[in-house]
Amino acid sequence: SYTSDNDKIKSLYQSVVNLRFGGEFRYNQFRFRGGYSLMPEPFKTEQNDVSRVIQSTSAGIGYRTQKFYVDLATIYSWGNNSYRPYRVNTSTSPLVNYSQRNSNILLTVGFPF
Repeated sequence: SYTSDNDKIKSLYQSVVNLRFGGEFRYNQFRFRGGYSLMPEPFKTEQNDVSRVIQSTSAGIGYRTQKFYVDLATIYSWGNNSYRPYRVNTSTSPLVNYSQRNSNILLTVGFPF
């Protein structure tokens, strides 16, 4: 029976809605894009006094013809997290708090057929 596991999950986590929005501007064969995303805290209460909200911004430019297309995009994401690398027999175990910062650059080349 998974009843106890399901009850523990229900007590720890909450339903969330991930938000994403963006837009594209077209000028002749050129495409210009921008966007934002927000992934809220999955826990009902903050764990270790750290909010685990993750945010991202993106921007891109593209060129499209009937024979090929090229897109260049960059995505920057940030957020915080924590973990306990090991447990010890004391009232408090060591805690690691860290900030996550990620940058990605993507190049896409395509040939529609």
